Amino acid sequence: MGKSLQKQENSSSNAHSHGHGHGGHGHSHGGHGGGKWELDWDAWDRRPELIESAENMATFVGNNCDVLPDGTVLDFGCGSGLLLRQLLSRKMLSKAVGADVEEGMLKVLRSRIEEEGLKGKVKVVLMNATDGSDVKALGTFDLVTCVYVLGHIRDVEVDAALDNICSAVKPGGFALIAEFDDISKQHEGNSKEDKFISDGGHAHTSVSLERLESAFSRNSLVVVKAEKINLTLFNSSTVANVVAAKRE
Repeated sequence: MGKSLQKQENSSSNAHSHGHGHGGHGHSHGGHGGGKWELDWDAWDRRPELIESAENMATFVGNNCDVLPDGTVLDFGCGSGLLLRQLLSRKMLSKAVGADVEEGMLKVLRSRIEEEGLKGKVKVVLMNATDGSDVKALGTFDLVTCVYVLGHIRDVEVDAALDNICSAVKPGGFALIAEFDDISKQHEGNSKEDKFISDGGHAHTSVSLERLESAFSRNSLVVVKAEKINLTLFNSSTVANVVAAKRE
């Protein structure tokens, strides 16, 4: 998920992933300690609730995004690639780019690519920018996904990130964005914004359904499906907004 996507500090019971649950694509964050975060990313990638979340998000794509098997996908803030691996394994798309700022997660993705026979199908990109500006160099795609990522970047960069994500959608292609309805509920006791990601922290930004719909509208994408879903992550119940939009 840009460094604005996320890094992880420690593996606590109330950590949240944004990789997906999209319950977790593979991104997470726990307490806020600063410095380099330590986490067993390989074990994180194997957590049943995160795998189930990625499976559910892939099903949402199948039900609402008319993508073709020979299409391409960019997963912005991919983490360990739980979602893009689901999309490829189901043969919903043929090529993927997984982009994130957390090298530890991308290392796991590279390992899974080998293990799951996806070599040649996935390009792994380490991003530097938190506003999505790295996306401009990656081209355009039939599907661009961003799941539980935006809530972990600074509020002032969210709209730029949304615009850059939308700019990567081909004509006739789709964007899929999922985000916690109120991220503060997942971070009671934590500050609104910690140190910047590159310094070992990250922001907590709530991204409303209206904000997502507004971004699609100003970027000439038409919403085809928007819904709130209930999630149970790490023994905690929460609500997420999931929106799919198409560039006509």
